Parts: sequence; structure tokens; C-alpha cells
Amino acid sequence: MRSFIKLFFIAAAVFSSSQLLAQDKNKTLLQTERMAKALELTDKQKAALDKELKAAKEERQVAMEKAKAIREEMRRDAFVAREAREAKLKDILTEEQWAKYESAKKRGRGAMLNRAKRGQDSRQGGRFQRRGQIREDGRRPMRDTLRRRVVKRRVEMLKEKKETEEKENGGGN
Repeated sequence: MRSFIKLFFIAAAVFSSSQLLAQDKNKTLLQTERMAKALELTDKQKAALDKELKAAKEERQVAMEKAKAIREEMRRDAFVAREAREAKLKDILTEEQWAKYESAKKRGRGAMLNRAKRGQDSRQGGRFQRRGQIREDGRRPMRDTLRRRVVKRRVEMLKEKKETEEKENGGGN
């Protein structure tokens, strides 16, 4: 039974991918037909439009491939630069310091920098607590921007409530 279900899903995936490829090939033709109908084009205009849409599609594909190659090259360059920087860092640091650096790097991006900014160990809490931890007063920490939004929303709701009460009271006299 499981093999039948697997086979069914594989067949469905193959069928849907072939349909998507077929749609992609006919996309310019469909676009040409829609534009021809909306703009009332002649057959000569339709042929020229279809030719132009296909050329534009090919140009986009070439540009996307070029951008992809550039991104790949940038990733390679960044990797090489990172490796060189770490090799220099390894020469500077002692083995103990290098081990600390590696463990901080594994814990997450910027863990060591955040701890250095606070001037304390990240496990001690303080103003920059991790998300989800409870503060000394028993509340969960919120980011300042979120707190501002919540307060602003409450003020707006109170103003609206006050205005509706004034209308109700003022209209009844």
C-alpha cells in the first residue's frame, strides 16, 4: 500500500512538472492572444508581438543566468575572504582563545560581539535578554518598537472610545 502511495505521488509530481513546462512554453503565445484580443491587433501585429515577447523572454533568461553567475562568484569570493580572515585570526589567537571563538561561532552569529557590547556574559540577562526570557519584574521583554506600537494602538483605541462616548452623550441632550 505504501509503495502504491509513493508511486502515486511520484506520478503526480512528474505530471504536474510536465504541465508547468508546457505552460511555460506557451506563456508567450497566451500573452500574445490576450493582448491581441484586448488591443484588437491584426495578424501581422500579433506575429510581431509574439516575436518580440519571445525575444524579451530570452533576454530575461540570459540576464538571469548572468546575475546567477555573478552571485555564485560573489559567494566564492566571500568564502575565500572569510577563510583568509579566519586563518589570520587563528595565527593571532591562542589555542584557548581560538576554541572560545569557534564555540561562539557555533552558538550563533554575533554571540561574542553581543556579549562584548553588553560587557557581561550572555547568560546573565540584563537589558538585552534573549527573546522569551522573563525579566526580574516577571514580565516578558518586548522590543522598544513593538512596545511603541502597542502603546500607540491603545491610545488610538482610547481616543476612539472617548469620541464615541461624547457623540452618544452629546446627541442625547
